[in-house]
Amino acid sequence: MILAYDFPPYVSVGGLRPYNWYKYLHEFDVYPVVVTRQWSGEYGNHLDYIAPSDSFEIIIEDSSKGTIIRTPFQPNFANRLMLKYGDSRYKFLRKTVSAYYEFAQFLLSASPKSSIYFAAEEYLKNNKVDAIIATGSPFVLFKFASKLSKSHNIPWIADYRDPWTQNITIQQNFLFKVWQSYFEKKFVKTASLITTVSEFCEITISSLIKNKEFLILPNGYDPHAIENIRGIDQQKEELSIAFVGTMYDWHPIKSFLSVISQFIEDTKGAKLNISFYGINIASELTEMVSSDFPNLKNHIFIYPKSPNNLLIKELAKANVMLLFNDYSITGTKIYDYIGIKRSILFCYADDTEANKLKAEHYLIEETNETSKSLQEDLIKETNAGYIIRDTEHLKTVISQLYDEFIKNGSIQCNTTNEEKYSRKIQVKKLSEIIKRISPQENAKKILILSYYFPPSNFAGSYRIVSWAKYLYQFGYYPVIITRCWNPNQTEITDEVINNTFSFEKHEHYEVYNIPYSRNLRDRIHTTNTNIFGKWISKFLSFNELILQNYFNSAIPYSNLYKFADKLLSQNKDFSALIVSGRPFQLFRFGWLLNKKYGIKWFADYRDEWTTCQWVKGYNIVQKTLNELETISEKKWLSNATGFISCSDYWVQSIGSLNAKKGYNILNGYDPVDYESELKVAENKHSFVIVYNGTLYSTQPIEIFMEAFKQIIDTFKDKITLKMKFPGLMADSVQAERVKIAIKGYEDSFEILERVSKEEVIEMQKSADILFMSGHHNIKGNFSSKIFEYLGCKRPIFLCPTDNDVMDRLIKTTNTGIVCSSINEAYAELSKLIIEKQNTGLLSYEPNNLEIEKYTRNLQTKYLANILDQIC
Repeated sequence: MILAYDFPPYVSVGGLRPYNWYKYLHEFDVYPVVVTRQWSGEYGNHLDYIAPSDSFEIIIEDSSKGTIIRTPFQPNFANRLMLKYGDSRYKFLRKTVSAYYEFAQFLLSASPKSSIYFAAEEYLKNNKVDAIIATGSPFVLFKFASKLSKSHNIPWIADYRDPWTQNITIQQNFLFKVWQSYFEKKFVKTASLITTVSEFCEITISSLIKNKEFLILPNGYDPHAIENIRGIDQQKEELSIAFVGTMYDWHPIKSFLSVISQFIEDTKGAKLNISFYGINIASELTEMVSSDFPNLKNHIFIYPKSPNNLLIKELAKANVMLLFNDYSITGTKIYDYIGIKRSILFCYADDTEANKLKAEHYLIEETNETSKSLQEDLIKETNAGYIIRDTEHLKTVISQLYDEFIKNGSIQCNTTNEEKYSRKIQVKKLSEIIKRISPQENAKKILILSYYFPPSNFAGSYRIVSWAKYLYQFGYYPVIITRCWNPNQTEITDEVINNTFSFEKHEHYEVYNIPYSRNLRDRIHTTNTNIFGKWISKFLSFNELILQNYFNSAIPYSNLYKFADKLLSQNKDFSALIVSGRPFQLFRFGWLLNKKYGIKWFADYRDEWTTCQWVKGYNIVQKTLNELETISEKKWLSNATGFISCSDYWVQSIGSLNAKKGYNILNGYDPVDYESELKVAENKHSFVIVYNGTLYSTQPIEIFMEAFKQIIDTFKDKITLKMKFPGLMADSVQAERVKIAIKGYEDSFEILERVSKEEVIEMQKSADILFMSGHHNIKGNFSSKIFEYLGCKRPIFLCPTDNDVMDRLIKTTNTGIVCSSINEAYAELSKLIIEKQNTGLLSYEPNNLEIEKYTRNLQTKYLANILDQIC
């Protein structure tokens, strides 16, 4: 849990630190829950800090990255006075009220900020977290974290973006200093460790807080934001110098502008501008230019605060970054400057006027234990720019830069080794600390029986492995019992090479691999292809399907039950059991284990069983077997705590049979699987479609195939058209069906054997569109591949529509096109191909907030919420 007052959409340097934790922690197996306040952004300036929120309700946002809890904010009396009457009126009254809150907030729940504490407390009543981080300022968040840590026995980390009571404003007020120093020591002594941004801050803080472990996490730059601007070139019209953020009294802005003014005066028709972004002295700077440097009026541009991702794009257009000396402080803007690789103009290393300003205004108490030129050290380390000694040196460098710009239209930058200052690297360090202090031993153990699990390559494997990977984030430790598999195995009855019992202990889960015993039916199925062998195999299968309703011995994988029985007899600390079908006869094991040990269990339906809508068209033998299995399904689910399935319709359908409470846990996609940078190449001469995996008889794919054949006839001389079916060859019946549909057009199609998941993802990510076909008269059927398509970030083409869940998914996520007929499909495909011919790429603007609802991480959280109700 992260307590952070400043957080996007509020534009502040302080908000970027916790935002990047939220953004990247999940990549290191830590699920963040951020508790912050609501920000309206109504004013676009400092008044946003005290403006009331638009809602009086708590707003919760879930995504694959984490959860954000936004609490309502109501300004206090002093805030309301300022909002209504401005900065100039009722100053004394406002200061008096503000002083009261500054004192009272550490004793009473009197602060408007307390809504963060109450929201965090409410969340912890029903949810488990392993650690709490409070990032200050405001430092009252340390009080909240200390209280929550004590009441819920959770370790917490105190994150100082700046020192607290060593702040010069507090140091100058004796009463404030004594008061807040007392509470700083009181609260922080309960923290497990302290994180801060620099060695200077560590030394300053440790002068008050003794005997605490420190971890230095520099602010750094956001690598994702930087990656998004790599294609932006420096502007070529004028030499552009940019400055962003706060300007302090010790910054020699007047000295700097004086040099620029003289340069403009001496250089006829000088093409030079200076842009100031989000500065705190906009009006003062405007007045300074007007009165002291009127010749700069057309060369100075001042812009309001903007979100960091937009700001970075503007900075990337500049040629040079302006940075003033902050001595023992590193600041944050220098990291963005380094990240975007624009030369830094550092003013000054040793200038007479700047030194006077420092002596007068720089009231930070420096120490000989750390460097007093941190920014200069960093620029030298990364070779990121020019260390300007004084105004005379600045004049020389400005002339040199201008000559270089006029000659080349840009300024060369030779920044190196900037990667170590990526915020993502710092977040990785933080994740390691969180894991170290988290009480993992308190996690509740969950036993999971699943026939399918990696290293096999079945869709059912990935649902279970996502639970194994992510359940720990929500306080659970999964123990999986499965059968032995070959790496990337795609045929159930294949002989297993390493078919011996094995135990795997991973960081957050355990796996028991039980030997696979091929029975006579499996051996015949694998080795005999003649008619007699097939009939024997079918006869044995029929007997097995009947007998396994009554006897474990008739189930080929009954050794999974035997081992689960043994494990439960030796371990009494399992909180619940999940049994995942198919095969659905595993549910018999859940029924038996509950009868023997009383363990609460859930049946996981990856598909419908006897309520399956496809049964309606089956023959008399299959219908008879289905009636027999319906009896078993009702019997075995009779002692289940509940069941899980993959769509709301299936939950309703299954629940109507077994009268148990059901929950919808979608399959989803795992963003980690799609992190590679492979993208579709810009190419105006080819158009590739991919359909991955199994094809069912209920999918009328012929509608799309007919439209695509017409497209081939129309565009075959203008662009290379190809449709690929990876994995379809594994099903000879459906492969033959497709071959019949494409007869005469074979050169434009590829029907392939199954390949590894990694290869399929690469194939899908490099495709132009990903094809999906709805099922005819089948409701609630989310094909697992449609979630993979979301992860691949390529346009989806659904034809024909299912008029159901997949149709809604594509429309709400804005991830593709839905068609119902041959003519519709032909028209839409024509538009796409023409777009590809014109631009080389297809436009794709998905609703990422909607897409993130379908990550496996988030679906695992929903599963954990269900387990929380019984564990």
